[in-house]
Amino acid sequence: MPIRTRAGCGCGEIGRRTRFRFWRQKRGGSSPSIRTSLVVTLSNVSRVNSVARVRDRFSRAIVSRRAVQPFPGHRRIEAGRNLQGEGLRNPTPSCFLRSGETWGARGMSKDVAYTCLLDAKVQAYLYPIVDAPVGFRGGPVLTDVSQQHFRHLRHDSPYDHFQADAEYPARLPGDYYYAGPIYDHFGHFLSEMVHRIVPAHAHGGKHKFLFVSSDKTATPPDLQSAAPYIRDILEFLGIDADNSVVIRVNSIVERLHVFEQGASWGGAPKDAYLDELSRFSSARLDELCGQIKRPKKIYVSRSALPKVGAILGEAYLETVLADEGFEVFRPEQHSFAVQMDHYRKAETIVFAEGSAAHGAELLGSRMMGSVVLVPRSQQAYVFERVLRPRSRQFLRANVTRYLGTVKENSSDGSPLFHRGVTLLRPKIAVETFRTNSVSPMRAFSKVGYLKSAVTDLRTYFKDAACLPEPFNCRYAVALATRLAFGWIGRERVRSKTQKVRGKTKSGWPSRPR
Repeated sequence: MPIRTRAGCGCGEIGRRTRFRFWRQKRGGSSPSIRTSLVVTLSNVSRVNSVARVRDRFSRAIVSRRAVQPFPGHRRIEAGRNLQGEGLRNPTPSCFLRSGETWGARGMSKDVAYTCLLDAKVQAYLYPIVDAPVGFRGGPVLTDVSQQHFRHLRHDSPYDHFQADAEYPARLPGDYYYAGPIYDHFGHFLSEMVHRIVPAHAHGGKHKFLFVSSDKTATPPDLQSAAPYIRDILEFLGIDADNSVVIRVNSIVERLHVFEQGASWGGAPKDAYLDELSRFSSARLDELCGQIKRPKKIYVSRSALPKVGAILGEAYLETVLADEGFEVFRPEQHSFAVQMDHYRKAETIVFAEGSAAHGAELLGSRMMGSVVLVPRSQQAYVFERVLRPRSRQFLRANVTRYLGTVKENSSDGSPLFHRGVTLLRPKIAVETFRTNSVSPMRAFSKVGYLKSAVTDLRTYFKDAACLPEPFNCRYAVALATRLAFGWIGRERVRSKTQKVRGKTKSGWPSRPR
């Protein structure tokens, strides 16, 4: 008999069917409240994937519906109509522009809005720049309700705020394109801080790009002192020290040209932005990489990185895939343009969830072939929204199970889930890869994988101990116990219970999945 599992608890087994049970629970004569229990018993991988697709389709529908709503204070500018105060004609039909604004981006559709701010107030970011869940504290001060979509967004919603009593000791004369924050993190820089640059190039002006940093020494004061990968990304985007400025103090900018982000962290990229990326990045990659041949099948690996936030036993998986024709690709060993060139020329790409997937942020619509994402956290949807619209075929392979973390928040003791590790479910992984013609996985062994996972768990404990956050030994014991008692999954489960000091304890079956 399959184990019954409450929805969202993350444990229990996958059986043969899904049942929903609803029952009412009366509370002392008051009106009954509805208590819902979801009993999940699924064994068919396609059924699991279909549930995930329904959930994700629903969330995308909500995002899409919200994204197409016009913002307050906007009006439609018809193609060919002269704009106020400008001797230019609007090249974009039906572009959403605010009253009194200048032209839209040349070649861009209504999905990417634009404005020009006069005597714009720009606040230097407070450190740390990425400060979840507080948000970004700085940037162009946009408090008007009609300007909210020009702010820094996450999940297509504003994620920044400003100091009301700030002073502005510096002034920048002339015209500038607002490029965004500058921050030393590969994934965040690509997912949040570069998606205004290509629309600005399409606009056609020759203005300098304005980056905003912090006055703390931990942030780069200029592009020359930025991390090499930041300079590499900006070089691909055609930006260098000659056509850019980095400010670290509050400033007044005479004319600041601001485009809304073509994509935001956790949000869906705009169709017009993807089309513009296709034109820009294809031409740029042809210029930099030409017709160099790349592997047809690649596995984008994280196994050479610290095990914090890793998939345990990943090295074993990549060995199996390498024997079946996959090239194990470590993006940290290649330039940004070479990474993108590999992704666009490969027929099949398997991504282990992580910052490497953000290397595809500047690829346009359907520029990649068949893409498989192997999740390792509850934030897999963020990477799916990056990869799905940029691939011709996409599969989110739900073949892992989150194991846990040993790191906790120093302020409230809550677990830091992004510091945790994930485990493959061997049987489901093999079936999924075979069913979807990703790889036959002939050499994959459950025992071999488990040995590799145990080795990685020991390494994870050592790597996690080196991080500044507190190390919770109780969490570590729980991790080792879960791995030892078969969190890789079981089949033909029979629930055995025994009374231990008045508590019920579930027994574990003996046959691995």
